[in-house]
Amino acid sequence: MNGLTLIGISLFIIWEAINRLANPPEVASIGMLTIATVGLLVNILVAWILMRGSDVKGNLNMRGAFLHVLGDLLGSVGAIVAGLLIFFFGWAIADQIASMLVAILILVSGYRVTKDSVHVLMEGKPETIQVNEVRSKLQELPGVLHIHDLHLWSITSDFPALSAHLVVSEEAKRDQVLQEAKELLEQTFHIEHSTLQLEGETMQCRNGCN
Repeated sequence: MNGLTLIGISLFIIWEAINRLANPPEVASIGMLTIATVGLLVNILVAWILMRGSDVKGNLNMRGAFLHVLGDLLGSVGAIVAGLLIFFFGWAIADQIASMLVAILILVSGYRVTKDSVHVLMEGKPETIQVNEVRSKLQELPGVLHIHDLHLWSITSDFPALSAHLVVSEEAKRDQVLQEAKELLEQTFHIEHSTLQLEGETMQCRNGCN
């Protein structure tokens, strides 16, 4: 919803700016500068609080909230620049141009958030984790012979999950292998939610081991 809202707002701003290009309205530059400056200071404070108190890169919800604030911040910057141009040079069209430039930046961010959200909702693979690397590291554990039915997906943007079948040697201590595999996934790949099934080497893989 954050991403779609950003896209909708951006398209609306662009549409309004295009309509006003033909007949630029009179703008009170002093009032515009005053309000935009206050808005800029407030949004800088809120953006700073979000960056210090939350994960705006890994958590999609916080990233969406941050982008909303960033959009307001950019809007304030654009309004200040446009207000100065109108005040000193009388360029009434500067307001519409600044609005479109800021809207395009917000549109790009909104699209990225929406795309990442759809990826998570469809339980896609986390982009920061490579399946082949996970498979290789697990297979390097002592006692692990084969790995099959390995599945990796996203529950939320910062909550990856994994399931796999590990074929181990008959001599392997299964509890120890399981503990080492869990620790490897948590420490190396930050996968805290995993379901691992251990199988003896005499057990046939239903779909073949790879």
